[in-house]
Amino acid sequence: MGSRRARSHAVGMVIATFLTGSLLLGQDPSWMNLGHIDRGNTYFVILRDGTCLQGKIQSVKPDSLSIAVPNPNAKPNPNVVAVPRLVTVALLDALQVKDGYHEFDILYSGRSSWRDVRAVPSHSRESLSITLKSGEAVRGVAAGSTDSQLSVRRSKAVDDIAKADIALVDYIRIKPAPENLAHEAQEVMVLDPRIWPYIFNIGVQMRVPLFNSTLAEDDSALQCRI
Repeated sequence: MGSRRARSHAVGMVIATFLTGSLLLGQDPSWMNLGHIDRGNTYFVILRDGTCLQGKIQSVKPDSLSIAVPNPNAKPNPNVVAVPRLVTVALLDALQVKDGYHEFDILYSGRSSWRDVRAVPSHSRESLSITLKSGEAVRGVAAGSTDSQLSVRRSKAVDDIAKADIALVDYIRIKPAPENLAHEAQEVMVLDPRIWPYIFNIGVQMRVPLFNSTLAEDDSALQCRI
């Protein structure tokens, strides 16, 4: 029992040290992933004060991103193209970045949330990557959850894992397809080579950390105020 507790403590310390070091160096991989998603799509940035920005991401830096949002001062005029307003969002102010209205449409999360883990749908092309406090890694498709347990399907078997044994949970999801490509795909899906990676699931996945047992847990329902 003592040996197991020592291993769990050691794993926790390694995780905490890695995360702290990454943030101090400005190298948050999940944040920098935002620099590799399509710039033509519309995204939602939820700030810690509840404000929600909707627009197109223009650039991503280690400590901030810029997003072009509609200019509230622009007067409706069919003959004039309104210039969007550019807003800079600090990494520390961002709570979530999303590509849709669903609770699970998360591209970046600035909190540790079991609620967000439970929101992940069962999808054959997406999965959960789980690191146990023992150091063991488990990966499988979401197969259900409770307040104290997470179930994942690996091959034909379903593993039930106690929340108390989990150190980290990452959501391995598909990157948002370019908006125009998603529309065109409905008509000429296999004819456009740009859609092939999404068909064959090659190079279109991204890792989104959702839960970290070493951090304070925030399971509040997020409210957007645009």
